Amino acid sequence: LLQQGNVNVVGRWLRKLPSDLVHSRPKLSVFYAWMLLSNLRLEEIVPYLQSAEQHLSSATDVPSTHRTQNLHGELNAIKAFLVRVRGDAPAAIDLYQQALAQITDDNIIMHGVILVDLGRAYVMIDELACARQALEEAIALNKSIGYYQMALYGTSVLGEVEVNQGLSQQAMARYQQIVKELEAKFLPLPPVVADLYASLSQLYREWDDLEAATAYAEKAIALCEERNFPDGLFQRYLALGQIQEGRGEFVKALEHFQAAERIIQRSQTAQWTVSITAYQARLWARRYLADGDARAYQAALG
Repeated sequence: LLQQGNVNVVGRWLRKLPSDLVHSRPKLSVFYAWMLLSNLRLEEIVPYLQSAEQHLSSATDVPSTHRTQNLHGELNAIKAFLVRVRGDAPAAIDLYQQALAQITDDNIIMHGVILVDLGRAYVMIDELACARQALEEAIALNKSIGYYQMALYGTSVLGEVEVNQGLSQQAMARYQQIVKELEAKFLPLPPVVADLYASLSQLYREWDDLEAATAYAEKAIALCEERNFPDGLFQRYLALGQIQEGRGEFVKALEHFQAAERIIQRSQTAQWTVSITAYQARLWARRYLADGDARAYQAALG
């Protein structure tokens, strides 16, 4: 179900069940927790984990089976994710290692999911060799079963690691390879492909190939609009505005910043509002400087 992207479909079915029934069945509780995690409703997850653990621990007279082993492993994996997003990478790594030891070898999809986030946790503590090992294994596992969305996540994280290590060409080749595979296999493309388009755009911008950077930024925007992905759309308009600013095309840059601003006004996100205000102020300052208007330049800087 994870591989086929049907978590939310089953989630809608689970929401129709009586809450007591879901909490009384460990497998249902764990799957509901995955559904909440996939929608980033993290504050709602813990009661479902507690219900599953309570029922599993009360069945002490029942011999451990592959099913119970996997459930214990999934519980630890979900706990690890919650711990990681709160910033405790070492604790997350310990929990993920426990989960990998508990989950049976034939449960390839769960191993692939865990290894991606384990890689993220290693990145957080600058254990980049361990991160690379986990992520390369995750990418290979997920590709082997056709779970390209998770392979894409792993590629994105590994590419960031390579860029930070000064291996931009290697990251570029990695991004381009999986984009090629995804474009050949999936129509319509999943919205997360926009992240790779954006990463390619960023690399080309850093290499001063603004034409290629613009092309990938526009592809990212088109995909976000097509798949109704507002978070990604804001970031892509912002990136395109920065590219146009770098080319000295201030009017076009301002249009893109204003498009980003309209998105954040609809979402009412304060952090984004601060970011876009700062970008627009800098843009006006640069334009005044280019026009030789020193007084307006100082006013724009505040």
